Amino acid sequence: MAYEYTVDRSADESRKIVTDGLLPDTIYWADGSLLRRDPIFEKDATRFVVSFQGLLNREYGQSHTSLLYLDVTQSDDFWFDYTRRPGKSFHGMAVRKIADLTDFFALFAPQLADFGLIEWDPAVPATANVAATICGLDGMLPVRHDPAPDSFETLALGRGLTVKQSLVGMFGPGGTAYEHGFTSCGSAKNDAYRWAYDKYFARCSSRYIAYILDGAGCVPGTPFEAAAHSAGLNCLYNHDYYLARRCFFFDLTCIDIEKPCDDPDQPLGTDLATLKMIMKGRYDRANGAFGQILGFPPWWVKYTTSRGMGSLFPTTVEWIYVALVTAYNLAKEADAAHPCTMSNASFYSRYTSSFKQYKNNRPTQKKRFDPKVKYFTFYGGDYDSAAWLKQHVANFWVNDDARGKIPINWSFNPNLSERAPMVFDFIHEEMTPNDFFSAGDSGAGYVIPAALSSDSSLREVPDGCNAWAEYSKWFYEKFDLDVTGFIINGHYPMTRQIMEMFASFSPVGNFHNCSNTTMALCNGVPFVYLHNGVSGRKESAEGSAKAMLNHFRTRMAPYNFAGFRNVCDAPSDTLRLVETFLAYAKEQDPETRYEYVDTYTFFDLVMQSGQCTEEL
Repeated sequence: MAYEYTVDRSADESRKIVTDGLLPDTIYWADGSLLRRDPIFEKDATRFVVSFQGLLNREYGQSHTSLLYLDVTQSDDFWFDYTRRPGKSFHGMAVRKIADLTDFFALFAPQLADFGLIEWDPAVPATANVAATICGLDGMLPVRHDPAPDSFETLALGRGLTVKQSLVGMFGPGGTAYEHGFTSCGSAKNDAYRWAYDKYFARCSSRYIAYILDGAGCVPGTPFEAAAHSAGLNCLYNHDYYLARRCFFFDLTCIDIEKPCDDPDQPLGTDLATLKMIMKGRYDRANGAFGQILGFPPWWVKYTTSRGMGSLFPTTVEWIYVALVTAYNLAKEADAAHPCTMSNASFYSRYTSSFKQYKNNRPTQKKRFDPKVKYFTFYGGDYDSAAWLKQHVANFWVNDDARGKIPINWSFNPNLSERAPMVFDFIHEEMTPNDFFSAGDSGAGYVIPAALSSDSSLREVPDGCNAWAEYSKWFYEKFDLDVTGFIINGHYPMTRQIMEMFASFSPVGNFHNCSNTTMALCNGVPFVYLHNGVSGRKESAEGSAKAMLNHFRTRMAPYNFAGFRNVCDAPSDTLRLVETFLAYAKEQDPETRYEYVDTYTFFDLVMQSGQCTEEL
């Protein structure tokens, strides 16, 4: 049986789209340029159109057979054509091109009139996310309140749409929400999310939840507008899938050592308290089952040293955030800023796989360990984001002649298959004998495993190790995976509990980032430290080769093995780095032979060598 769209029944599905005028078996196709005028108008128009896209596409195959597609990124043309090939899900569907916004409003007039508008308040940008949450449940389409004659809201009202709900003036001094008994926490931003939690959270999905930049970057004259000056930098194209999944939307910092840059007058720790409330509420509704948190701390706009909006580095905030959500049994499916735009996920997710069963590659020949040889391999990541997967596969797998010349361990997080299922069909159709697949960071999805344990100070809920193993095992079996390319455990140590958990579903081998454990064996499964930050790009290959040899001579000196991490290197980059390193090593260490191997061979040789004997 082919793999199909995963239906989530945990949310309120009562709001349906009207089908009047929708063309059957038709893809409505629009070029992203139709949304562009000036930057503010583009962001407002994109939020509106993408929200409608999510509402339309989520009912495909149920109440109608129409889909909306926006040609936005470099890879969109490729995947649009791929999904319409013979034998693929959308083959034979008619394509109706949308000429401009006037055409858009005319084509979908019945649906737009039925949905109407919900206004969000630019004085409280969090209301943009509240409006998105309500849109996913009740269908009203979000618009920024702006009565100017050239605003998008004015345009929409001029097309006959009406405002069915307004969040303007509800929160902050004199806010109307407080007139009905709602008690303020001292922050209009948090009041908006807490009000939405009270009113709507129980109707949202318990499997999917959305951490996405709020409306701050879409408000003229703010410092955030400059940092998020385009629709892509506001991650607006990502909204369609979040709405299709009926997510609860939020944007809150996970840091409590300083007040957030977007709400400096709040009582310290208010953001984090609201965030924990949302995480705990999702956990309780799911009865502790693992879910997906879609999105990423908006480091390029808020909360970090980027643009001087915080005292902590982006990666520091990232790890704190991932550890926190892991503590509530959520795996991150990352979304960050443009060019990592996951456009059209509500379209792609309706693709049905043509595979009855996925099969991974394994080496056809077995090597015998030679104690005179030093062996190395690469983790090819970081593919914890459907946007990166969609973009780089369409490039690296199509346009790079080096693919197939040497082994590459492609570490694609398998939970990305829910947003980009067509990519997994494509790679399994096009794989060469030298393309090997493993899970990425940190397995089926991005977690900090230390935060799964009941010993973690972050957890207020029971131990999550079994829930994580169960969640991961399903994805590993689906894609025939038995290697984890990179376990990111933050600054926490590897423990026997963590290793036993991964050994249960990743039995061939596992790389990790914990400096306290270089080589270890747990239940017969090897765990090897992964050296970070090498690249075969032209400007980096020589320096990376020097770092690799130094790693062999220092940290890995007692061993014959080393693993290295690169991030989004093309096959030609990997080939360049292998050749550069081998030449450099021969020059600097002529008495030693170094050999590049695939990941499966690497772990097999580790086991043959007997060097990985420390049972933890």
